Amino acid sequence: MEAATRSTSVSQALAWLQSDEVVMEDGAVLSWSNPNHDGYAYPEIAGYLLNLLAQQPDSSPEIRRRIASRIARDVSPEGGVGRRGIRYVFDTGMVLTGLMAERKVAGELPDPDLPQRLFEFIATEIKARRAATAPTMGSGAHWSTTYGCHLLKMAQSISAYGDAFGDERAPALVNQLVADLTPLAEDGRFRIHDHEDYSYLHSHCYALEGLAVIEAASPRGWLWPIIRRGALWLGRIQDESGGVRAHNNGFAAWGELRGDATAQAVRIWSLVDRNAFAGEISAATAFLQGLQTECGGYRYSPNSRDVNTWVTLFTTQALMWASEGGNARCVV
Repeated sequence: MEAATRSTSVSQALAWLQSDEVVMEDGAVLSWSNPNHDGYAYPEIAGYLLNLLAQQPDSSPEIRRRIASRIARDVSPEGGVGRRGIRYVFDTGMVLTGLMAERKVAGELPDPDLPQRLFEFIATEIKARRAATAPTMGSGAHWSTTYGCHLLKMAQSISAYGDAFGDERAPALVNQLVADLTPLAEDGRFRIHDHEDYSYLHSHCYALEGLAVIEAASPRGWLWPIIRRGALWLGRIQDESGGVRAHNNGFAAWGELRGDATAQAVRIWSLVDRNAFAGEISAATAFLQGLQTECGGYRYSPNSRDVNTWVTLFTTQALMWASEGGNARCVV
């Protein structure tokens, strides 16, 4: 995709992300737009959107404040956020990252005590090696409810909070995640968790993003080869269409071609080496361009009619980074 086309696509996407198709009057951020398939208010995605908008000098402060205010109302008494009665550590972390980005540019939050409440929930659950909690939830093996590789991205929110408030628990929590979850990387790919041998590309990319954040903030050296091998593996399993499929066991890929994981792959390749991965980036951005709709948002997959908010968020940043390079500490 040419640089001018990328710039136009980014502008259209940013406009859609701030429209009333995505941000409701009360600040709720919808999962997607589809007149035949209603989206739902999704706090995790509100965190992503707040993070991205806080990085845009011309974003609307009023929209950001509405989103932050709604997030504050969505947080449970225990400090977590989620859906359907389940409070997710990952979702809580993405909300905390967004709020810390907003606090940095706005100077204040609607609820100044909210970051501490969120962090306390995160710290308690990570120490207990839990990914999610609910009054009636069993152990489960779904990737989002299991202590798995996706939680490495929590390093971003934990570090942002620790840096801002001087909380000495933050480095220990990051060290725990690194020690517990980097062994899930085998031959360049992250297995979902200890109970599965296959990879979910979405969570594989989350893991690499988290490691990139750690290396950017406090280089450890030995993490970088894991990141690079993970990026190379993404290139090897890239579909001829330019996208990446949902699942892979190291021998075969299956499932839909996914917009979210493809955009994440572009960000990872852009961070590791934009020149070395120029071919992969070009093919992936062309695939993503095929998902963009007239409204400016991006569909979840080629066969989906959902104009998906998080795919649009990830793709917007991916196109920026493909053209300009990226900063791991700013990853959405």
